[in-house]
Amino acid sequence: MIPNGSHDHNALASSLWKCCLGFSRTGTESLCNALRTLGYNGVYHGYTEHGQSGDWAMWNKACMAKFRGVGKFDNDDWDDLLGDYQVVSDMPCILFARELIEAYPNAKVILSTRSFHSWHNSITSVTPPPSARYLTYFLSWFHPATLVQVYTSAFLVVCQKMPSWSKTSMKAAYEEHNALIRGLVPKERLLEFHVSKGWEPLCEFLGKPVPEGVPMPHGNGGDEFKGRHAKLWLQEFWPAIRNFLVLMTLVVALVMYGIFGRWL
Repeated sequence: MIPNGSHDHNALASSLWKCCLGFSRTGTESLCNALRTLGYNGVYHGYTEHGQSGDWAMWNKACMAKFRGVGKFDNDDWDDLLGDYQVVSDMPCILFARELIEAYPNAKVILSTRSFHSWHNSITSVTPPPSARYLTYFLSWFHPATLVQVYTSAFLVVCQKMPSWSKTSMKAAYEEHNALIRGLVPKERLLEFHVSKGWEPLCEFLGKPVPEGVPMPHGNGGDEFKGRHAKLWLQEFWPAIRNFLVLMTLVVALVMYGIFGRWL
């Protein structure tokens, strides 16, 4: 974590920050790897925050402020959380697309896209159904300062926009998100992109030379995504599961003592 107030927001807001605000499973990791190849080393992607408990506490604060109306999360908070990065991408950043665009008005925005049919097939094959929100909400009571709270807030947003997880509601949510980005960002600062287009449009947008002899990165396929998510889920949710098991052990011990204590 960066100490509060250690960044000059005006300087950050006037810098050429890069926001990759496409939905998950639109080639966001491949895009981030491409940006690293182009020299952008400070990339905050969906897995960057893995294991950084201070980051999760800040994301929890942001989620509570936006989705539950508890407290506030202002520009200084964004600077403290993301001010050391050149690029932000994917979850949980895309939950705050509007806020990031407004906080950093000079940022160049890349909206990664793919056909809805292709995205729908990909996202439904690797992500849990909305019913998983009940488990994340339950676990959030046992360890609030972890990824659990962020997952809970993310599920609340997803289930609001896609209540039935039907193809119709998912298409509406997908198109609404992309329309939001297009409506907030001036055309000269917005690139709609998929890695299948190759280096040329990305490099032209960023003012970078096309890497010679370097293929456009591809990665994070379905099996890899599921494996990484399972590992992340177990590591970050384990404190909540552990606390629940400890509580249940104490409850059982008290019940057993109440039943058999008089015989001891």
